[in-house]
Amino acid sequence: MIQPIVGIKLKSKRFVSLLNAKGQIAKHVFVYRDDFDGGKIPVFLCKMQTEAKIQKIFKIGQIEVPENYLQQISTNADCEDAKKNSIRISTTLNDEGMLAINVAISQNKKYKPLKLYQTNVISEIEAQDYQDLQNSLLDYGDFVKCISTDAELLPEEDISKNEILKETNSKVKIEKKKKKENTSDEYYELAEKAEESKTSVAGKLVVSVMLVLFIVAASIILIFRNNFKSNLIEKEKLFTNIINERVVNEMNSEIDELKARAALLLKMKDSEIVNSFFSNNKDIIALISDETELFNYEYLYANGVKEEKFFEAVKVNKQSASRAKYGKTVIKNVSHILGHRTAVLFIPLENRKYCSLFFTVDKFDDICLSNVDYVSYIVDKKGFIISGIDPQLVLTNQNLCNDPMVAAYLKNNEEKFELTIDDSIYGYFAEVSNGEFAVVTTCSLSGSSKKAMHISREIICLVIAIVLLAMIIIWFIGKRISVCAKALTEATKKISHGDFNINLKNSSHDELGTLTRSFDNMAKSLMVRDNAKRALGRFASPLLEEKVQNGELKLDGENKFSTVMFIGIRNFNNLSKRFRSEELLEFLNNYYDVIKNNVIKNGGYIDKVMGDTVMTTWGTPVSSGTPKQDAVNAVMSALKLRKAIIDFNVELEAAGKPPVTIGCGINTGSVVAGEIGCDEFSSYTCIGPIVSIASMAEKLNKKYESTILITENTYNLVKEFVKIEEKTPLTSRDIEKTIKLFAVTGLSNEDKDEE
Repeated sequence: MIQPIVGIKLKSKRFVSLLNAKGQIAKHVFVYRDDFDGGKIPVFLCKMQTEAKIQKIFKIGQIEVPENYLQQISTNADCEDAKKNSIRISTTLNDEGMLAINVAISQNKKYKPLKLYQTNVISEIEAQDYQDLQNSLLDYGDFVKCISTDAELLPEEDISKNEILKETNSKVKIEKKKKKENTSDEYYELAEKAEESKTSVAGKLVVSVMLVLFIVAASIILIFRNNFKSNLIEKEKLFTNIINERVVNEMNSEIDELKARAALLLKMKDSEIVNSFFSNNKDIIALISDETELFNYEYLYANGVKEEKFFEAVKVNKQSASRAKYGKTVIKNVSHILGHRTAVLFIPLENRKYCSLFFTVDKFDDICLSNVDYVSYIVDKKGFIISGIDPQLVLTNQNLCNDPMVAAYLKNNEEKFELTIDDSIYGYFAEVSNGEFAVVTTCSLSGSSKKAMHISREIICLVIAIVLLAMIIIWFIGKRISVCAKALTEATKKISHGDFNINLKNSSHDELGTLTRSFDNMAKSLMVRDNAKRALGRFASPLLEEKVQNGELKLDGENKFSTVMFIGIRNFNNLSKRFRSEELLEFLNNYYDVIKNNVIKNGGYIDKVMGDTVMTTWGTPVSSGTPKQDAVNAVMSALKLRKAIIDFNVELEAAGKPPVTIGCGINTGSVVAGEIGCDEFSSYTCIGPIVSIASMAEKLNKKYESTILITENTYNLVKEFVKIEEKTPLTSRDIEKTIKLFAVTGLSNEDKDEE
């Protein structure tokens, strides 16, 4: 049986593997438009002598993608989401040697199957391998079988690890040894020549240093002038987009809330209950349907609004109301009719009926951000303002069709769009699907220009001061430069073991040449250390570095029994709005320190940080001893973390900041652990249903008003140590069976809990 690696050859990379040597794990790779050559990508199978050395390479066929699909990818070339302009290739290899390669094209963040290739690779390669052939590259033409597919869109999948085959370690070590020997000989040869040199280093240093300083200064100023401003502008644009997406998400939630309250109000028949509802929901003014007419008379009397005005508002917006009969939720501004800043939401009902919910737009104004730099406002499908900017515009129901952003929204009819106006204003809009309206956010770019000019003047002044100071210093120490060079040469031997990033290149044969060679040696030493750190830098724990260096950790995937805990902040979006940008980052860093100290102290591993959520594991990559001990340590960590957050909140309240509330979800079971990612980035993590269920449990803490939720698997291991309250079991279409959930209230021995 041949130990194969199946892979593809790209323009940008020598060889990208799709299956490991054992053929046990299916791999996925995203291929982009530039990687194709005439719509074809060659596919190879490598016969491995070891897992790191190729014995023979066989070409088994090529993947063909029709030109019309390549054109479709090209239309998305400027899209920020790279997955929108890619083709996904995935492979599987069974025990009989049957190879299946699935080719799918991206469509709206999902992948539609394009082609399926199948061939009996192993039997073909084994048959050819016994022949006496000098050429190790054998062309077998196209695949044996090509089946076109027309399946439904598949959900998006994460990218698995893509490997690029590298040379063996022994070969690398030999080359490094040769380079080291050559470097040593060259070093002493240059040192001897430097002693014999009659050229004055002082004179050369004065001239060369001054020249370098002027060149560097001019380069810095030119680069800054060309790039710094654009970088600031890009950051402003990115922040504008983030603000807009936040407003859109909150608006969707608010519309859902209004629809829910409307449904509840429709079911109310008793007048006292209706009056009580309006007393508790003062933003709701009226609800009108074919069978129901309900009014908040307290609001009507207080503001002098007559009932006839509401029927007039429905009549004026009859066309929009008719869309609600066909399942569309439509929102319209009726402030000009009622005399107060009010909107109506036409909500679809059964049997092609609808209801009209009247409400104030005060909540919309709170959601929309408005300050000196950023402004958000809401317009409907026809360009009429609903909320934001100026309350007077809302009250008069102004049409903003002359606004460039609104005009672009009306013209392009796109869900999302960005526009830069006169290089001074940037705008971004995104349509809210839950009400047929759009959120527009703009920002002024003039501030970026002022910052760039201000910093540019500071850099020029700083450069001038540095140049003048350098001239004075070089003038006085120029004649003693030889002595300094020898001292620096000795210092470089110590610096080569320190934290310095220096790279000098010089071919002179004087003291400066010796200095340069010493710094070059130091740079090589730092490079070796940097490569080692980069190889292990994808792992988040020193424990992992030790395990990888000792060969104790499998990176190509293994089944492990692990306890997984997700830790998340409740209502993070609302909490983040009470912090400035720099305060928010400081808060998160302090919060993560609390979690890190707690988890590591209790034998856990920080797997990854995802926004306001942290994934931790016990048993993966290493275990505390037994699965039971891992589960106990995880629960103990959650209980101690709950106390630590209380202390953390005391510090926040002392600083005038809002307290934070967390939720922990814990599950135990078998996971697949290994290195996942691509060449540029990869990490050691674990995946599987156990991880997904733990994440679901963490999110349910808000619903159950709990802090720690554990599954039945975890409870069976820790039940003798904890006190619990059983909650409603977890059900989801993504899991096969109902999962029992338990809220941990404390330890069975409260004295231990206090410890």
